[in-house]
Amino acid sequence: MKENWKKEAGNDNPGSLTPQDMVHWLEGEIRDISKEAELRIQEATDFVTAYAMGKLSEKQMNLRRSIYLSRWGETNLGGLFTTNKMSNEEILRRLDKSLPKAIQESIKMDLAELEKGTRQR
Repeated sequence: MKENWKKEAGNDNPGSLTPQDMVHWLEGEIRDISKEAELRIQEATDFVTAYAMGKLSEKQMNLRRSIYLSRWGETNLGGLFTTNKMSNEEILRRLDKSLPKAIQESIKMDLAELEKGTRQR
């Protein structure tokens, strides 16, 4: 499970995160996100290509698509529609707005705290 990354890094203290812990966490995030993207792209490409080449019926394609959506769910962008012209900041603003209100408020508070800490330096 993802929660075990701290123990794998050798840190058994649940309340403390060392720089080494964070590097280990980041390596795991990059590995997991990269593998997820690879698998999602391959699976979608396989059934769309097969359908486009006439190797799958519409019913078979719909079943494969249903399996894909059940397996992977929404994109990591929360189902947001994005364009190549959108800035990363705009995508993040839209993503934040799509979250439940309690999470939006938590993010706002954390961002304000970060900003306050930055101004004090």
